[in-house]
Amino acid sequence: MPSPPIRIEIKPPAAIGLGAILYPPLVVSYANNNLHTIFEVRLLDHTGAQTSTQHPLQGTLYGSSWRLGRDAEGLNGATTHTEYAVFPDLRFTQVGTYVLQFNVYEMDYGSAPPTTTYLATTRTLRVQVLPTYHGRQQPSRRETELLDRLSEAGCFIPPAPRG
Repeated sequence: MPSPPIRIEIKPPAAIGLGAILYPPLVVSYANNNLHTIFEVRLLDHTGAQTSTQHPLQGTLYGSSWRLGRDAEGLNGATTHTEYAVFPDLRFTQVGTYVLQFNVYEMDYGSAPPTTTYLATTRTLRVQVLPTYHGRQQPSRRETELLDRLSEAGCFIPPAPRG
C-alpha cells in the first residue's frame, strides 16, 4: 500500500526578494498514525538537482509535527491523524530560481540506537529569488484559519512582516 503524500498546505510565493523571510510561513502536512514524525525541507536548483553546499536557504530546515485533533477513522477502526509542520523563518541568501523539497521521516525511539525511516517527498513549484522585490503574499482565508489553529495548538507562527 503506497504511503500517503505530503501536502503543501501553505505554498511559497512565485517570487521573493533576497533575504526576505517567507510569509506566510510554509506549512506541510502528512496523514499518519505515528507519534514521531519529522519533516525536512531541502533546496533544489531550478532543474531539481541538490544545490551546492553554500546553503542558499536559511532558517528552520527541520520541523516536528503538530496535531490538530483526530481527522478520520479508517475502515479497520484505526484513527488517522494529519500532522503539520511549520517552517516559520525560511529565507534565501542567493539570487536564483529554486524548488523546495519536503521529506517526511518516522523516528523509532524504541530501537537502539533510534532509527529513521523515510516515508514520502513532495516539491513546490519554482520560486524566483530576486535582488529586490516589493510584492507581498497574503494568506488566503483557509491559510489564515490553519495558521490560527496551529497557533492555538501552541505552534509558533510569526507575525506578518511590517511595511
